[in-house]
Amino acid sequence: MTLKADDKMLAKLESLMSELAQPYPPLDKMLGWHLQSGGKRLRARLALSAGSALGVDNDDALIWGAACELMHNA
Repeated sequence: MTLKADDKMLAKLESLMSELAQPYPPLDKMLGWHLQSGGKRLRARLALSAGSALGVDNDDALIWGAACELMHNA
């Protein structure tokens, strides 16, 4: 199975996650550590692929992908 989330979309997703956490100083540091640790971002990829398959706008799919990653991180 090929997931449709490319590197450009994942970079936008990580940028959105950082933007969402920035107003909350303890969270932004924790998220920074999480993003630097690597990982495949499988949950985000699944959300982005599902959005693509369902014809969801990319910006909306990015929000769902970020939400999935942030919930996993919590």
